[in-house]
Amino acid sequence: MGFEKRCENSKKGTRATRDSTSFVDKNMFAKSKRSTPVLTSVIDGNMGLKSKRSQAAMEFLMTYGWAILAAIIVIAVIAIYFRPGNLVQNQCILSAPFNCYAGVVSTNGITLEVKNGAGQSLKVQMVEVDGCGTYTPNPIIYPGGLLIADQSLTTFVIDCILESGDKFQGDITITYIKIGSGLALTSPGTIAGTVLGDDVGGAVCTDSDGDKYNVTALGCGIADCDDDNINVNPGATEICGDDLDNDCIGGDLVCLVQCNDLIDNDGDTFIDMDDAGCSSPSDNNENNCGNAICESGEITSCPGDCTGGSPTFHYIRAGATGTNNGSDWNNAYLALPATLIRGHTYYVADGVYLGYTFDDVESGIQKIIVKKAIDTLNGHGTETGWNGATMGSGRAEFGQIQFNNDYYEFNGSIGGGPGNWKGEIQPLGFYIFTGGKGIRTPQGNLGMTPSFIDISHVEIEGSGVSGNDLVYLLTNSTDWRFSYMYLHYAGRTFYLFRQVDNIIIERSAGVMSSLGPTLHSEAISSLDSQDNIIRFNLWEDVAGTGILVFGDGNYSLGNGVRDSDNWEIYGNIFYDTGIRDTQGRGNGAVTDWKDNNSSGHKVYNNVFYLLRGLNNGVTFKGDSHGPGSLVYNNIHYTFNDSNNDIDVGTTTHNYNVYRTTFPPAQSELNQQLISTDPFVNGANYNFSLVDPNSISSGIDLNSIPGFNPYPSDMYGNVRGADGKWDRGAIEYKGI
Repeated sequence: MGFEKRCENSKKGTRATRDSTSFVDKNMFAKSKRSTPVLTSVIDGNMGLKSKRSQAAMEFLMTYGWAILAAIIVIAVIAIYFRPGNLVQNQCILSAPFNCYAGVVSTNGITLEVKNGAGQSLKVQMVEVDGCGTYTPNPIIYPGGLLIADQSLTTFVIDCILESGDKFQGDITITYIKIGSGLALTSPGTIAGTVLGDDVGGAVCTDSDGDKYNVTALGCGIADCDDDNINVNPGATEICGDDLDNDCIGGDLVCLVQCNDLIDNDGDTFIDMDDAGCSSPSDNNENNCGNAICESGEITSCPGDCTGGSPTFHYIRAGATGTNNGSDWNNAYLALPATLIRGHTYYVADGVYLGYTFDDVESGIQKIIVKKAIDTLNGHGTETGWNGATMGSGRAEFGQIQFNNDYYEFNGSIGGGPGNWKGEIQPLGFYIFTGGKGIRTPQGNLGMTPSFIDISHVEIEGSGVSGNDLVYLLTNSTDWRFSYMYLHYAGRTFYLFRQVDNIIIERSAGVMSSLGPTLHSEAISSLDSQDNIIRFNLWEDVAGTGILVFGDGNYSLGNGVRDSDNWEIYGNIFYDTGIRDTQGRGNGAVTDWKDNNSSGHKVYNNVFYLLRGLNNGVTFKGDSHGPGSLVYNNIHYTFNDSNNDIDVGTTTHNYNVYRTTFPPAQSELNQQLISTDPFVNGANYNFSLVDPNSISSGIDLNSIPGFNPYPSDMYGNVRGADGKWDRGAIEYKGI
């Protein structure tokens, strides 16, 4: 993807002035004012004789004077037209954390080659050059800024019209943020030079192929050895055997046969052990049939591991060299290729990558899998070129991810979930920072209905800016699953859905929405979405209209206008840590939109812990008040008012636990009131019961016709295995 350039053009108005002062004084041969005369006085009438010294001086001037005069004139001309300041050597200086490797001032604008020396990845939000214009990354393509990896070189082009031959000097300001911070920082600098063009010092800066390298080096940077081929320039990577001098150094590189590179070097349709010059066997892993890796000789011996004579696994590594054909870690793609193959898996190494839009043509139900490579057995495909310390010990960072079509898996492989909610023990494999949308679909009814998408082990960090939704699904879609996610610092919502059915969000954390109860900063904000499951999650420090909010919004995207019905919500932890001043929620913790309709929900075995402010319970405020909904076996140990405002006539609720000081607005036959914290260590996310006998048994939900509860808690403990179906999120198994 090229850079998005936004320019504010200006034309240099002040031209270089030329000094018209004469460098030959008319009086340069004025009479000497020495006291000793060189000639005798004519007035005296005495005809004096010339002195020998005067005669010698005159003879010297007569002989060499014209040559001296010519030299003086030449020096004067050089001083006028070529004095320092008329032809300024290009200079580019930046302050830390950036270094300016090169800066070129031309009639078409300014080009800066900048290196990030911060020791960490940064996001550039703007590059401004006074007297020329501004480069601003497209916020849709680069949410939060253009991601610049540590020690990487990036070229910024600021377009403007400058006058050839003019002197230019302008201040540079690079505005950037650190990953995980919303604080804007600046790196100031300056660039100065003569505006290059066809008429300055003989320099002709011609870039016919648009690769930012000019055919003439004089005053134009490093020369391009082939200005008719964008793939050939001093900054390109050399590719062996393509009859091109890609990097302009020493001609084409001769390819060497590698007997374990999973490449058909000799073109005989067989790989490695059958390549010319290779003996059999050629590597230690060949013919491991059934391991889903297309290894040496398996095209015929193990076709299940290979598809069409090529590996089903492909490899992506930022900074990779080699052939960059994705065949192994030595020759990995630098980024996800523009077109992906259905039924194939793409392993991604540690590094920083641009955002990506998944829009590949569908083929039945064949998935495309994008997976973080990790340093475990079968966790990274081939061993060829693999280095676990540099490729599989960290995370892969992406810009915005968008899905336009069906059947994808985006899998960070590690991190997240109960016991590791925020990646404290093991960071999540994929990371997205966004000031806009992290994972999204197209907005509106555009004929795209991406469905059957699995996303797991992904951390999405927001900027806290208003309107910042971390997952944004605004299409008529179905069957999305989010597992082991960590979403935090949203400016508005963690998940925003419109007409998306059969969603599962499980074993994930949503931490810290940034706005107040009168604003839409919910964990989940949904309209017209049905049959969704929200289970085994941590929802921490979420304020807004509610934590989980749904209803009908008359929001038609081709699936008609309908209610948000049949949500199943169980095994969740709703927790306010007290580190923020929250006024609570406008409607409730689990709620629907006021004056909306929703029905048929099941809310059971959740924990509402130390929630602050008002409206901290299960509250259906819609016109129909949640008819047919069932609310059972929840524990409300809230810091303030639980306000469990449920319409008794339409919603069945029973066997719930409340704090003595904050009983429910409507009592229950089998409710229980408690005065002490019933959990082992809620502050450290241990919500097991200290004493199972202190909390009466809940109802065995299997006894309710048609309920069909999930049979275990988030840790796999079977509900009621000891003869008692415990209330709360965790089934008691002892401390």
